[in-house]
Amino acid sequence: MRFLGKEIVANNYQQNLPEIAKLLRGRMITADATREQFSLAMFDWLNRDKQIVVSTKIGIFQKPIDATHRYYAKMADLKPWILHFDQADLGIASGKWIIPAGMGITNANGDFLGALNIGFIIEELNGVITKALDSNTKFIVLDDNFNLALHSLQDDKPKADHFSFL
Repeated sequence: MRFLGKEIVANNYQQNLPEIAKLLRGRMITADATREQFSLAMFDWLNRDKQIVVSTKIGIFQKPIDATHRYYAKMADLKPWILHFDQADLGIASGKWIIPAGMGITNANGDFLGALNIGFIIEELNGVITKALDSNTKFIVLDDNFNLALHSLQDDKPKADHFSFL
């Protein structure tokens, strides 16, 4: 995320939506390992008014979408350059079940330029984690409020007796 933010600042892209769209779609990323990480998430750019104006799924929006209700949007200008996570939800632009997060971007003078948002696609994350573990290992991931974000069980909801707690 910092890489993307620094690219936006260094190239003065905050108003150049076609360049931001290219950046968010990974077209400027040449390293295969980094490009692979882009497949696990959806990216958005919020303008100074905290409106989604570009996304990896749609590209440039003709009509911006309000994101001011998201926690990361509220924190973007207060604590920039820090990735702020929200609870799992449907992606505003993608419509997929995601763990949303965002990071405010400022220039060298500290002026708020906008925010980069990322939606970690839960289905993709589940697949990556499940592949990395042996078949006998089960997992759950909770958010800051102890809401279930993802899990490895076939059941709809994990039960306490599925896990041993340390």
